[in-house]
Amino acid sequence: MIYKGSLLPAADNSGVDFALCIQVLGPNKKYNYGIPGELLVITIKRLSPTKARLKRKLKCGEIHLALLITAKHAITRPTGYKINAGLSAIIILKRENKYMPFANRLRNSVFQEIRSEFSKILIMATNVK
Repeated sequence: MIYKGSLLPAADNSGVDFALCIQVLGPNKKYNYGIPGELLVITIKRLSPTKARLKRKLKCGEIHLALLITAKHAITRPTGYKINAGLSAIIILKRENKYMPFANRLRNSVFQEIRSEFSKILIMATNVK
């Protein structure tokens, strides 16, 4: 579960290492936590040093939307299976079209729970859990 103030690694090649969750945009208004497949409002905290500094499109301190793709906390599927990942991870989304990822490659596996709205991300994923 992801709460406000959680520091999350990025699972794409956008050049972002870590981002801070500002707000969870999901149906859980009472508890205000995020599960895989929900949108988050994030601010970028640290960029990757390997990415060329002149070609960066993202800067530290910018606010973006992100999609939570994996969670360290176990989630229960309707079939009764519990599944979790080694770490929680996000994908940075474009400002113009919030369903399109900013990067073009993923480094982590993706949970099936994001299947309904984010089919482009499932196409990019190498492993779907």
